[in-house]
Amino acid sequence: MAKTTAEQAKDIALKVTSATEKGLNKSNGSLWSDNPVQWWSNIMSNANTADTFFNNLTDLIISVRTRALDFDSPIKNFKSGDMPLGFGSTEIYINPQSGRYFAINPEETTTGDVYYPGVSYSDGVIVNGIGANQLSVTTTVKDGYDQINAAVNTNKHILLDKLPDVRQIFFRVNYGRQYQRTYSSDALTKLVPTWDAFGEFIDGVSRDINASKNIDEYNNFRALFTDAINYGLIPIYPLTALATESDAKTMLQYARMYHTNFKFPSENYSLWNGMNPANPIKTWCKDDDINIILTSETSAVVDVQALSAAFNLEYAKFIGKQTTVDFLDNDRKVKAIMFDAHVIHWENVLDQSGEFYNPAGVKLNLFRNVQASMALNPFANIVAFTTNTFTLVSEEPADWATAVGKYYTKNEAGLYIGIKGADETFVADTFYVIG
Repeated sequence: MAKTTAEQAKDIALKVTSATEKGLNKSNGSLWSDNPVQWWSNIMSNANTADTFFNNLTDLIISVRTRALDFDSPIKNFKSGDMPLGFGSTEIYINPQSGRYFAINPEETTTGDVYYPGVSYSDGVIVNGIGANQLSVTTTVKDGYDQINAAVNTNKHILLDKLPDVRQIFFRVNYGRQYQRTYSSDALTKLVPTWDAFGEFIDGVSRDINASKNIDEYNNFRALFTDAINYGLIPIYPLTALATESDAKTMLQYARMYHTNFKFPSENYSLWNGMNPANPIKTWCKDDDINIILTSETSAVVDVQALSAAFNLEYAKFIGKQTTVDFLDNDRKVKAIMFDAHVIHWENVLDQSGEFYNPAGVKLNLFRNVQASMALNPFANIVAFTTNTFTLVSEEPADWATAVGKYYTKNEAGLYIGIKGADETFVADTFYVIG
């Protein structure tokens, strides 16, 4: 944080003092003095004046400066906006449907039933749509009733509703913190021997309250991914190791592959499918939305310029897509996470600063209250690169039905997805245990 100079501190003091005079209906300049000791004596000589001054200082200066410092956080780009005060918000995802068979020139019987070329019917009226299907290829196609029998395969399905495959999630306000800074009577009365000292007071409040807020947000942001991995929700690609140039090339190879695959509709990459394997959805994303988080250990091994090539981006543009953190899990096995930016749902609900001056004890309490909704959106793509090992399980474990984030299955994209044993029938040499 840049230090407030004596000149800047004096300018701030003058502006806040003018606002205080106006609020107290005092004449302009009645509280001001170019001498910082005399000026501070004027402010602290009356409890009402001191209370009004600190209120203006908090609202007009400290509040603005602490909010400006939010942009220093490495996770600043992932905030998705603001949410009005309330309990939460919701998101709806419509899963793409597969179109049913459509015949341009269907054959029709005297009873009005429509027979589609290529359909195998069981009543013998028309066999394989002969005449319309020149290649005599038998294709079973279901109509709106999921029927293939000619007696019910009529045009009446066109009057039926075809409802979309809708999935919905709710985001609740789940994050709240309060930050407080108290100044004692001794600290307040001796606060301003010089304008430099007043600048240090402003910087100290901003640094204390804002640094605490940023650290908490950073830790909770990181915990979103840590918890999702611990619960087996994020698809994992296991790396043998990530310590050498050869290891780094392996990660780059698969980062390039999954970066490309993210752009195609698939059931392999979303959090939703880990949570609801029986009702999967297809997800995809655009190039511009794909981001990657690297640990500091990973960034020391992987050539970031080569990684930008894997993203098919110029290095300067890639920097905006890459975020470095110190670690992602306590065991230091998660090396990187690639994801669609929409996977992060982080909406500010409340960011409020205030003060309370207690004339009885000549104490000043400064407060900052923060509320937000922080979660991972299951309707977006994500892959974690880790050095975990996965071992086939040949016998049903004793904790099969109760363990969380321990047992996995492998999907067609070569990724491991956590399963709940209580929802799966154990089959030997089909499931894996994470190590």
